[in-house]
Order: sequence, then structure tokens, then C-alpha cells
Amino acid sequence: MEQFSAFKLLLKKQYETTLGFYDKYIKNLKRFALKNNVLFVIVDNEFARETLNSNPDIVGLASKLYDDIRAVRFVNEQDFFINLAKLEEDNRETLYQSSGLSKNFTFKNFVVGDGNRRVYEAGVRISETQDADFSPLFIYGETGLGKTHLLQAIGNDKFFHFPNAKVKYVVSSDFAQEVVNAFYQKEKDQGIEKLKAAYESLDLLLIDDTQIFGKKEKTLEILFSIFNNLVSKGKQIVFVSDKTPDELANIDPRMVSRFKSGLLLKIEKHNLSSLCEILAVKLKEKDPNIQITNEAREKAAQISGNDVRSLNGIATKLLFYVKTTKQNLINNDNLKEILFEEFEKFHKKSFDPYLLIENVCRRFNVPVDSVLSENRKAELVRVRDVCNYILREKYKMQFQQIGKIFKRNHSTVVAAVKRVAKMIEKDDSLQDIITSLVI
Repeated sequence: MEQFSAFKLLLKKQYETTLGFYDKYIKNLKRFALKNNVLFVIVDNEFARETLNSNPDIVGLASKLYDDIRAVRFVNEQDFFINLAKLEEDNRETLYQSSGLSKNFTFKNFVVGDGNRRVYEAGVRISETQDADFSPLFIYGETGLGKTHLLQAIGNDKFFHFPNAKVKYVVSSDFAQEVVNAFYQKEKDQGIEKLKAAYESLDLLLIDDTQIFGKKEKTLEILFSIFNNLVSKGKQIVFVSDKTPDELANIDPRMVSRFKSGLLLKIEKHNLSSLCEILAVKLKEKDPNIQITNEAREKAAQISGNDVRSLNGIATKLLFYVKTTKQNLINNDNLKEILFEEFEKFHKKSFDPYLLIENVCRRFNVPVDSVLSENRKAELVRVRDVCNYILREKYKMQFQQIGKIFKRNHSTVVAAVKRVAKMIEKDDSLQDIITSLVI
């Protein structure tokens, strides 16, 4: 309020020679707010509002007290709150547009499983609080496991909880280009300082594909400075990478040390259950009317290569099929027709036997851990034998390889395969089950 009193005093001095001006228009000015470099002041009557708004000298007086002032608006009390609300909304939209985030990536459509639960919990904690307990958070894992989705979900959820937060999502290559652009400005030093100031004003910095920073010495130098500034102010930084900090090539050891100074978490591969759920989410996003049988969903998930991007491509192909054929149901038969190329690629490369084992266990409703254990319970032995049979007869794995998975010797695996072959001779339904489990 001291600044506002000083502003009224300046107005009084400016117009003290104009008879009655102060008493009519200035004296009763009340309540003000400075938003987006615009000064809003409440007047008590319409005549005062029109008179003061038509005076071009007032913004010059205000600039003596307020830096970077661009306008002074005199409004009635109702308009005062309407203007503030609109400015607040515009400011939030501006903040979001400059964040680099996509509204498509949220925690709501992020599938949580055993492989990503810890990083999910850390991300939620970061987005829901203003603390920086985990700064920096360094997330690493193989490509296609949903790291980018998680990173952007953290930013989107931060805006939900703190609408005025300053958040920036940037891919490392784009950040490097910003540094290059700053260097090519006429005033190089000013360009770099402006870039640093913009990043150092953030509440949350999210950097994707950190592994690409290698050999970009000047970029890393700027990042090092920004990193130190943000951490010293208690701000949160999250890095995502395909590699651990120690595996990053051509990166200054000082920066590697900074990466390791906070919380280091790995995203593990998805299990079959999570892959099926991810596919279901993506299909629902594309078209809620698409129906897919459990068997077809499991097979589609298995040929995805444990890659979320691949699952999205599969979902897109299924959508195309549904739209062009007007058939909403995806089953085993049309799945192989729709995803012919994916099935071919899958069979040409080595597949993940553990996804097959998980699929068999789901079919017989027994825990995977129990089947992989030493437990000799009859129902577990039967499921274990079926897994052995499929891996040997359908995927041509060596007996020794199968034995390594189940911690069994060569002769035990051979015996298991023979037992299932005999069971199939007596039970056609078992053959049907095995056929449905084979991709």
C-alpha cells in the first residue's frame, strides 16, 4: 500500500494546480493490483473512470514507481475483479503454452505396474508439493517404457496443483539449440544471460533424452550453471535418460556427479499384465467402441517388444481396421491379419520367454513366481510342463535354455515335454489351449 500512497501523492502533485481535480478524481481512489505490468485502480464513479482513463500522462507517473509498467486502468469495483480473473486465466494459459508440455500425457492415462511404481510415486510427490526433496530426480531405463509420458505427466499435474507454477519441459537437443541460438545473437553475452535467467526463474525443470548431451560442452556448461542455481533455490529438476549417469558418454564428470546427487530411479520392463492394460488404455483413447478379446489383447501385447510406442502403433492399426471394415471386435483371427507385419518381425527376432510364461500362468490362473520356483505342487508342475512344451516345440528353444529359466536340468525338461505330448494325445482341449497361447 505504500507504493499506492506514493502513486496518489504523485497524482496530487501533478494536478494540484487544476482546481478540484484531486478531490474529485484522486482522493477516493482505492485498492489496486499490478498484473502483467498493468496497474488496475478502483474508482468510485463512472465519470472519474472515464476522465482518468483518457489522461495519457498517468502511465508516465506510474512508471516512476513501478518497473516495466505498460498501462494504468481505472475501473469500477466489479470490473476490477473481472479484469483480475481474466488476467489470471490468461497468465496461466501463457505459462502452460510456454511450458512445452502436451495435455495428452497425464497420470490419469499412465499405467502403473511393478516396473514403474517407484518412479510414479516419486513423480506424484514432486507434482503435489512445492518441496524439492528429490532434486534432481534422475530417471533411466530402456527406450519405449513410458519415461517421456511420466515426465510430462509430472509437469501437467504440477499445473493442476499449482496453476501459477513456472514449468518447462524440454528435450536435450532443443535445449542445445536454444544455447546455439543465444550465441548467434548480436549481443552474445546478453543472449546467454537471458537464456539462463529464463531457466533459472523456473519452479520445475523437466529434461528429456539427457543422454544426447554428450560432446556438447558449451551446452553442458550453461546447464551446469542453471542446475546449480535452481538447486540452490530449492527448485525441482527431473532428468530422463536411456542410460545411467555413469554410462553417459562424453559428459563432464562434474555434471555426472550432479546427476547422481539426488534420487536415481530405474523404470523396469513392463510385465504382460501392464502391457495389456496400456493397450486397453490406448484403444479406449482412440475409440471407446473398439472391443478386443483377452487372447487377442495378450498376443498384441506380446509382439509389442515391451515398447509403449509400439503399442500405440498397434492401437492405431486396430483403429484403422475398425474404421475401414466397420467391425468393432478384434479377435485372434483378424488380429493376425491386421498385424501381419508385426507378427512376422516378432518371429524373426528372439522373443521374451518370460512374457510367454506369464501368459500361460494367466491362462491357468497360477502365480508366475510359483511356476518359476521349486514348488512341486501338482497344478504348478502341470503349468510348468506346458511352458516347457511350448518353448521347446513351438519356439524351438534349446533344452538347456529352458532349463536355465526354470532352474532345471536337461533331462527334467525333456521329461516335461514328453509328458505334455502324451497329455495332448489324450486331451484335444489341451491342444486347443496351447494353440491359443502360441503367438
